[in-house]
Amino acid sequence: MKNGNHSPWGTIQHVDCGNRGLFSVSTAGHGGLAISLARAKKELSAKLFARAIIQGGYAWFEEDCDATLVFHEKPEWFKLVYKQEMLEVVSESAARLYQEYFGT
Repeated sequence: MKNGNHSPWGTIQHVDCGNRGLFSVSTAGHGGLAISLARAKKELSAKLFARAIIQGGYAWFEEDCDATLVFHEKPEWFKLVYKQEMLEVVSESAARLYQEYFGT
């Protein structure tokens, strides 16, 4: 994964490498998480994997919405790409945005 590659949101302008197949990417107008398909299939729930955009060997999760579900399931991944103090904000956003996912 590198600048100039394509994401579901356009050409990647910035990449933060997390760890072994986990990336945070930014484009001119948007961004999200890219998780290698092998890692996503192995480590994410089937329910969450079903929400991914599959493209170019990665499972993609939009930064403002579905990425919050990734960090809900895998909070330890958060510190790989973001500042730890933001995790509570992300968890609250996930609960508010995806009541059907949490069964409420």
